[in-house]
Amino acid sequence: LAGASSSDQKKLMIDYASPEDFVMTRSPSGTYHRRDGVHDEHTYRELKTAMNVMGFDSEEQLDIFEIVSALLHLSNLTFVERGHDECLLNEENYSLEAALELCGVTLDALEAALCSVVIE
Repeated sequence: LAGASSSDQKKLMIDYASPEDFVMTRSPSGTYHRRDGVHDEHTYRELKTAMNVMGFDSEEQLDIFEIVSALLHLSNLTFVERGHDECLLNEENYSLEAALELCGVTLDALEAALCSVVIE
Protein backbone atom coordinates (compact mmCIF):
# COMPACT_ATOMS: atom_id res chain seq x y z
CA LEU A 1 0.00 0.00 0.00
CA ALA A 2 3.06 2.23 -0.19
CA GLY A 3 1.82 3.71 -3.45
CA ALA A 4 -1.61 4.67 -2.14
CA SER A 5 -2.46 8.36 -2.02
CA SER A 6 -2.19 10.07 1.34
CA SER A 7 -6.00 10.35 1.49
CA ASP A 8 -6.37 6.61 0.80
CA GLN A 9 -3.71 5.81 3.39
CA LYS A 10 -5.67 7.89 5.88
CA LYS A 11 -8.92 6.03 5.03
CA LEU A 12 -7.05 2.76 5.48
CA MET A 13 -5.61 3.99 8.79
CA ILE A 14 -2.03 3.34 7.70
CA ASP A 15 -0.99 6.94 7.01
CA TYR A 16 1.44 6.90 9.95
CA ALA A 17 2.76 3.39 9.38
CA SER A 18 5.57 1.52 7.72
CA PRO A 19 6.06 -2.26 7.30
CA GLU A 20 8.01 -2.30 10.55
CA ASP A 21 4.86 -1.19 12.41
CA PHE A 22 2.92 -4.41 11.76
CA VAL A 23 3.64 -7.86 13.13
CA MET A 24 2.48 -9.38 9.83
CA THR A 25 5.13 -7.56 7.81
CA ARG A 26 7.82 -7.21 10.44
CA SER A 27 10.58 -9.75 10.23
CA PRO A 28 13.84 -10.20 12.09
CA SER A 29 15.46 -10.84 8.73
CA GLY A 30 14.27 -7.49 7.37
CA THR A 31 12.59 -9.13 4.38
CA TYR A 32 10.26 -6.15 3.93
CA HIS A 33 13.25 -4.23 2.56
CA ARG A 34 13.20 -4.72 -1.19
CA ARG A 35 16.49 -5.98 -2.59
CA ASP A 36 15.23 -6.83 -6.05
CA GLY A 37 14.96 -3.32 -7.45
CA VAL A 38 11.16 -3.41 -7.39
CA HIS A 39 9.52 -0.27 -6.04
CA ASP A 40 6.33 -0.81 -4.08
CA GLU A 41 4.82 2.41 -5.43
CA HIS A 42 5.20 1.11 -8.99
CA THR A 43 3.80 -2.31 -8.05
CA TYR A 44 0.81 -0.63 -6.38
CA ARG A 45 0.06 1.33 -9.58
CA GLU A 46 0.28 -1.90 -11.60
CA LEU A 47 -2.10 -3.61 -9.18
CA LYS A 48 -4.61 -0.74 -9.44
CA THR A 49 -4.38 -0.89 -13.25
CA ALA A 50 -4.98 -4.65 -13.20
CA MET A 51 -7.96 -4.20 -10.88
CA ASN A 52 -9.41 -1.62 -13.28
CA VAL A 53 -8.89 -3.96 -16.25
CA MET A 54 -10.64 -6.76 -14.34
CA GLY A 55 -13.63 -4.49 -13.74
CA PHE A 56 -13.21 -3.68 -10.05
CA ASP A 57 -14.72 -0.25 -9.45
CA SER A 58 -13.09 2.18 -7.03
CA GLU A 59 -15.40 1.17 -4.16
CA GLU A 60 -14.57 -2.52 -4.60
CA GLN A 61 -10.87 -1.70 -4.73
CA LEU A 62 -11.14 0.29 -1.52
CA ASP A 63 -13.00 -2.63 0.10
CA ILE A 64 -10.12 -4.96 -0.79
CA PHE A 65 -7.52 -2.56 0.56
CA GLU A 66 -9.58 -2.10 3.74
CA ILE A 67 -9.46 -5.87 4.27
CA VAL A 68 -5.70 -5.88 3.79
CA SER A 69 -5.31 -2.96 6.21
CA ALA A 70 -7.61 -4.63 8.74
CA LEU A 71 -5.44 -7.76 8.61
CA LEU A 72 -2.33 -5.65 9.19
CA HIS A 73 -3.92 -4.06 12.26
CA LEU A 74 -5.35 -7.38 13.50
CA SER A 75 -1.83 -8.82 13.40
CA ASN A 76 -0.83 -6.23 16.03
CA LEU A 77 -3.54 -7.03 18.55
CA THR A 78 -2.46 -8.19 21.97
CA PHE A 79 -4.33 -9.86 24.77
CA VAL A 80 -4.57 -9.42 28.53
CA GLU A 81 -5.00 -12.47 30.72
CA ARG A 82 -8.15 -12.57 32.77
CA GLY A 83 -8.10 -15.40 35.23
CA HIS A 84 -6.68 -18.82 34.50
CA ASP A 85 -8.29 -19.51 31.13
CA GLU A 86 -9.74 -16.24 29.90
CA CYS A 87 -8.42 -13.20 28.11
CA LEU A 88 -9.49 -9.81 26.80
CA LEU A 89 -8.18 -7.64 24.01
CA ASN A 90 -5.67 -5.10 25.23
CA GLU A 91 -7.64 -1.86 24.86
CA GLU A 92 -4.43 0.18 25.04
CA ASN A 93 -3.16 -1.35 21.80
CA TYR A 94 -2.81 1.36 19.15
CA SER A 95 -4.11 -0.93 16.37
CA LEU A 96 -7.33 -1.92 18.13
CA GLU A 97 -9.39 1.12 17.10
CA ALA A 98 -8.29 0.78 13.47
CA ALA A 99 -9.05 -2.95 13.44
CA LEU A 100 -12.52 -2.36 14.86
CA GLU A 101 -13.32 0.41 12.39
CA LEU A 102 -11.94 -1.38 9.34
CA CYS A 103 -13.74 -4.63 10.25
CA GLY A 104 -16.94 -2.77 11.11
CA VAL A 105 -17.35 -4.57 14.43
CA THR A 106 -17.64 -3.63 18.08
CA LEU A 107 -15.07 -4.42 20.74
CA ASP A 108 -17.50 -6.89 22.30
CA ALA A 109 -18.01 -8.71 19.00
CA LEU A 110 -14.27 -8.95 18.28
CA GLU A 111 -13.54 -10.15 21.81
CA ALA A 112 -16.29 -12.76 21.48
CA ALA A 113 -14.71 -13.98 18.24
CA LEU A 114 -11.11 -13.99 19.45
CA CYS A 115 -11.31 -14.57 23.19
CA SER A 116 -13.95 -17.24 23.67
CA VAL A 117 -14.36 -20.87 22.78
CA VAL A 118 -17.69 -22.39 21.91
CA ILE A 119 -17.92 -26.16 21.94
CA GLU A 120 -20.93 -27.52 20.13
